[in-house]
Amino acid sequence: MFDAKTARFLTILLTVLGAVFAGMGVGLYVRAARLAESGEEERQRAELVCVERLRGLGQVARNDAGVRLIVPTIDDPRGRLSDASALLGACPGWSMAYFCMGERCAADGGVAMVVDLARPR
Repeated sequence: MFDAKTARFLTILLTVLGAVFAGMGVGLYVRAARLAESGEEERQRAELVCVERLRGLGQVARNDAGVRLIVPTIDDPRGRLSDASALLGACPGWSMAYFCMGERCAADGGVAMVVDLARPR
C-alpha cells in the first residue's frame, strides 16, 4: 500500500504522536487528582466554618450524615425558629434533614430544638 520510506515515516509519526498523547493523558490524570484533593480540603474547611457558626447557637455533634444541633432550653420559640431558618444560611449547600422543637425533643422533657443538617452531596 505504501512504499518503505512512507511507511517508516508514518510509523515514526504515529509513535511520536502516541507518546505525546499518552503524556497528555498522564498530565490530565495528575491534574484531576490534585483538583479532587483541593476540593476535599475546601469541603472540610466549609464544614469547620459551618460547625463553628452552629456552636454559637447550642451543642453540636457530628454524625455520618452531617451535624446535629441541640438547643436544650428555648426561652423565645419564635426567635429560635428564625435561628433554625438561618442555619441553612450559615451552612450553604447543606439541607435540613430533621427538625424538632418542643417538649418531646429534649431528653429531660424540657423544651428544646433539635436540628439535623445533611452535608451537600
